[in-house]
Parts: sequence; structure tokens; C-alpha cells
Amino acid sequence: MAHTLIARQPILDARLRVFAYEILYREPGSPDRAPRETADAASFSVLVDLFTSVDLERFLGGHRAFFNLTRTALLRLAEHPVGVGRLVVEVLESVPADEEVQTAIRHLRREGLEVALDDFHLGGGHRDLVPLADYIKVDIRALDPGELAEHVQALREAPAWLVAEKVETREEWERCSELGFALFQGYFFARPETTRHHRIPTNRAQVLRLVARLQDPQVGLEELAELVSQDAALSYRLLRLINSAYAPAGEKVGTIQGAAALLGVEGLRAWSTWLALALLDDTPGELRVVTLARARMCAMLAPEVGMAEEQGFLVGLLSTLDALMDTSMDRALAPLPLVGAVREALVHRAGPGGRLLEAAEAHERGDWALLERRGWDPERLAQAYVAATAWAEELKATV
Repeated sequence: MAHTLIARQPILDARLRVFAYEILYREPGSPDRAPRETADAASFSVLVDLFTSVDLERFLGGHRAFFNLTRTALLRLAEHPVGVGRLVVEVLESVPADEEVQTAIRHLRREGLEVALDDFHLGGGHRDLVPLADYIKVDIRALDPGELAEHVQALREAPAWLVAEKVETREEWERCSELGFALFQGYFFARPETTRHHRIPTNRAQVLRLVARLQDPQVGLEELAELVSQDAALSYRLLRLINSAYAPAGEKVGTIQGAAALLGVEGLRAWSTWLALALLDDTPGELRVVTLARARMCAMLAPEVGMAEEQGFLVGLLSTLDALMDTSMDRALAPLPLVGAVREALVHRAGPGGRLLEAAEAHERGDWALLERRGWDPERLAQAYVAATAWAEELKATV
């Protein structure tokens, strides 16, 4: 799977739990420069590579994978099904609903795969495919409120789950939920709500004070361990983390002092910060997984921009602090005594840390063109992203 870039975007249920991931990818050779026949072949080969070269159980965390295919790749998949029980084939709006395509869809479903109609529109050419679909995705930004309600009403009797695409705010999520959508896709879970007052609620203020103390460079290992020990929930989670991911085989770490000795100052500081933020239990769980994977990816890539791995991890770790705290990044960081390079990266996206964040966020949303312009090595990014995401999925239950 050399030089293939992949990312994943969550599809959430009404309780903001991950239901599936849409796989975003770029084929070798870049589809905008390749002949159509090459792109068709590449689309299918990338799918096969994903199921044979990537540990999808770890990468997807046990969830379904939605995957866009061209018409030719769709027909080839029907001849040689892969990903049975895990794959949801997305039929693009550009794929004609001819008899050959319908026959392929029926065969895929008989083989145990599921089918989604992407960017469905009542005025498009996919109405004949509605009875064959398991999911119907509707771009809410392509329709005004009246048209959106009309689409939901028309699809109410369809034997498929309705998926609202490009949901960017909690208000949109709530409106789509009221209309009858069952699943939601977009970055609304990672955005802070707009509020009239910016005062941080008491429980969050307590967490932020703890995070600030953890960041104080004057606090040594012994004092850090004592600070963590004063919070029962934080101590519990840290010990779970240590014993599941760090402790040598056959050994158990039963004290915070033992965890401190194993992690060292920077390790204890970074992980305690993350676990403290994870105590904000009213934030979507997927945001925490995204944050953890981003921190790991930034740490892995940090040497390539001349930054220490510990600082790269911290940059990624705090990059969603505004969403976690429901305020601006400036206000969220104000109490934290961060070193200049970390603060510049988080507030202004400047310096080496800013370059790391730009790369990680671009990869998450599949902005391959930007990554190329910035000179990132595609294969290196793909390896780091897959490894970081799988690692975060493994730790999800712990943190």
C-alpha cells in the first residue's frame, strides 16, 4: 500500500457514539492526473490493499468502513467481494443506476456487504436504488430547510438508515435528529458550541487548574506524582493506562510513584494532562480518540520538523482544548504556563508545532493536495497516521 494516503471520518449515532468510519483515501498517482481507467483500477486496488495490508480491526476499532468506489470498481468488487461483514460500499451520485449496477448491488448484499447511496437527491438518478440501499446519505448543506424536510418525508418508508452529511454544529445535529436522521457525519463533535457567556463551568475550571499545575516546569517528578495522587479518578485511570500499555509483561504497577518512575517527568506530565482532560465526561468520546491519535502522530513526526517528541505530543494533545473546554483556544490556554513554541503552535499555527498540526489536521480531513504542497512524504504520513490511530483505538477503553 505504498504511497497511499488514508484517513477516517466518523459517522456517529444519535448518542454521539461512533457507528462507522468513512475511509478517505488518495490513490497512487493522484486521481486528478491519472486517466479514468487508471483511477478505476486504483480505486479497487486501494480497497484490496486496505483489507490485506492494514490491520483494520485496530484501525477501525471494530466499526464498519464506508468506502467510495467508482462504477468500474463497484462491478469488480461484486465479482470478488472483500470486507464481508465490515464494508459499506458507497455508490457515488455520479454512478448511473443502470441494470448492471443494480445487479452488482444485489449481489453484494447477498454476499453480506452493505450499500449506501452517497449525496442522495430526490431530483437525481438514484431513486431506483433506494429499495436496495442499507444507508442513504443526504448532504444537508445542499438543501434549504424545506427541501431537507421534504427529503426525509419522502424517504421515511425506505428500508434504510438516513445519514446526515456535513453536519457542522450541535444545532444542525439536533435539527437533523428531530427530522428523523439516525446517523450523522461531519465535524460538529469537534467544535465548541457558541455560547453567550464564556465563563467556564465549575467542574471544568477545576480540571483546568489541575492541567495548569501539571504544566508548571518547576514541578518535579515527586511533586507531580503527589499532585496526581490527590485525584482519585485521575489516579485510577493512570494506573489502568500504565498496566495496559506500559508495564513490562507479567508485572503490575500499583502506585502512582511506580507509574512516575516508569514514565519519567515528561511522560507523567503528558499522560496526566490527557487523562485529566478526559475526565470531562460530557464531551463526545470520538473527540478524545481523535485527540489521542493526533498527539501520537505529532510525536512521531516531531523530529522531522526539529521538535522534541514530548513537545509534539503536547501540541497534538492540547489542539482540541478549545472544543473540550467550550471556549476559544486563547482563553483555554491563558492559565497554562506553556513554552513559547507550544503556545505559538496552538494559538497561531506557527513554527514547527504549527506545521505538525497542519499536517495532522489535513490528513484527518483528507486534504492530500495541501500535504503535497507542504512537502510531506506521503508514505511516512500514511504509516504514522495508521499507527497512531490504531494505538489510540487500543487505549480508548483505558482512558
